[in-house]
Amino acid sequence: MTCGDLNMEERIIPFLQNQLDDDELEAFITHIEHCPQCYEELQISFSLFYGLKMLDEEEPRPVHLQRELERMIEGAKERIRRRRRLKRLTGFVVWAIIAVLAAAACFFLFGRSL
Repeated sequence: MTCGDLNMEERIIPFLQNQLDDDELEAFITHIEHCPQCYEELQISFSLFYGLKMLDEEEPRPVHLQRELERMIEGAKERIRRRRRLKRLTGFVVWAIIAVLAAAACFFLFGRSL
């Protein structure tokens, strides 16, 4: 299934295996929230993926697949939010370090002549 610029079939399994990078993950989540056909395809793939995973367990537990998929999507959204905050914080720290170094350089260059 191809929707717009996204080839959703190629992204579903990497999503289920947590292998999408930040930009791909954000685009994927945004798309499935607005495209019922792709969300349905994700539900089917998730059911198969999760079912096969449960077969490997010694004592499979009862599970509500829709709830598990929603948890997985919410977890992905939270990872996106955390990574955005971390990028902003990292940017702030880098600029703070640059400001401190610039102030120190100005002090050493111009402070001695006073």
